[in-house]
Amino acid sequence: AFQPHPFRLKSNLAQIQGEIVDSKTLTILSGDSASTESELNSLLEKMPVNEKYSLLLQSYATRILESKKKDINLLEKMEGLYKEMIQKRISPDGKGSSGFLDAAASFCSVDKLSRALRLMKAAGTVKIFGVANGQITSPVVNSDGLSMINIDVPSDDREVEVLFASVAFATSISWIVMQVVSYFNEDLHPWATLLSTLILGLGALDVSFQQAKSIRQAAAGLDRLILRDDERQAHCDGSAFLAGYLLGLPCFCYKADVGEAIRLLGDAPNSLVVYKQPAALKASAAASVMGLMDSAAPSRSSFGQLFQGFKGSLGMGANADSPASSSSAEIINILPPEPTLEEEEKLFGVGRILVWLMAPVAAEYLKYGKTILSDPRRSKKFIAVLNGLKQKQSSSSSSQLKDTTKDINDNLESSSNQKNANILLKLPETFPTLEADQAALLQWAYFEATAIVKQYGDLLEDVSSYLSSGTSTVGECAFMIEKEMS
Repeated sequence: AFQPHPFRLKSNLAQIQGEIVDSKTLTILSGDSASTESELNSLLEKMPVNEKYSLLLQSYATRILESKKKDINLLEKMEGLYKEMIQKRISPDGKGSSGFLDAAASFCSVDKLSRALRLMKAAGTVKIFGVANGQITSPVVNSDGLSMINIDVPSDDREVEVLFASVAFATSISWIVMQVVSYFNEDLHPWATLLSTLILGLGALDVSFQQAKSIRQAAAGLDRLILRDDERQAHCDGSAFLAGYLLGLPCFCYKADVGEAIRLLGDAPNSLVVYKQPAALKASAAASVMGLMDSAAPSRSSFGQLFQGFKGSLGMGANADSPASSSSAEIINILPPEPTLEEEEKLFGVGRILVWLMAPVAAEYLKYGKTILSDPRRSKKFIAVLNGLKQKQSSSSSSQLKDTTKDINDNLESSSNQKNANILLKLPETFPTLEADQAALLQWAYFEATAIVKQYGDLLEDVSSYLSSGTSTVGECAFMIEKEMS
């Protein structure tokens, strides 16, 4: 089961309106209805155009976040408004954009997050998203490439530790029960003494021959079973969020786990290159008539209908003007095509996901010296899943298809599992299959994750504080990162 990221995914329409409606409006609301409607219409007409758009975006976001059943139509309306702002060269503000990102994240869908982030990148609202991709090195896919990397991936035997802890706990309970019962029944005294001697003897043997290895494993297992450290958890979650944002991965509503990593590959074809979305281009209105403008953009009249509907829901009437449209001679913006994943970028994309999975491991190990809440085995499991799919593809190709790219793609498109097909299409030909080469790739991922955690340590503390507060949203965390790094 997928685990939603622990963000507050709800908002308050009254709070949003309170930020825009001033004391004068509150005075208006206390008057008669006819005067109220007239004054409100006047107030809305005087409101700057970008604030009207922002108000609508926040309103739709609130309805999505506070609804138990998510309405995809509302999110599509938000996308339409954002496209219209881009084309009219209206700069989206932080509040509306934050609500847009919160709404998209609430669906826990890579595809919807990717679409929202693509628009925000085109509008220039987010600039730091994916900035670390220019700093990390190319993934290492063989053991010969580790000459410059001198760092070991943390490891633990958590199953063994939990087993030893369980045995130690059961033994302790048995000893306590035996001591209590023998106090009332003298016939059991010898057995209680024997049990005590046996426990002490086993402990002495472990100390003498294994340097107390079993005792340490039992203690570590108890930590895993009983430790509940909210600050430590926020530190791990914050590192995953920060690394994902800096690496340009639309992963904000997921924890860094194998299932979510697979979903990043399988849900949206171009999700790994959203960070490369270019800014909107300037063009004349005449050029848009020739088909340069995004065909999915809503018209002025559609915005007007949306805005009037919003007013109606607030009892504001339905006669206020919508934002002014562009004249035929006006310069407008057009939305460039969506970037696509090229063959040479496939390995880099998988490598970025591995770095994201390793980020909580690096953050926890650097700060606490051991991994309890994070799991260094997840990256290895992720590679194992990808290798399994690749082997399945190879066996299918050898028995049913000619060994050509066209035949492989045709087979993937006809597959009943489209997600697996998307994953296979994103896997590079150079993906390592040997165990030594896979270990090298994991070591590279941990090295890069450690570098990110160290370089952005202060920012990581800020993100962790946002998460530990329990009141921050995806959008608030994202725009805090944008602000701090601008």
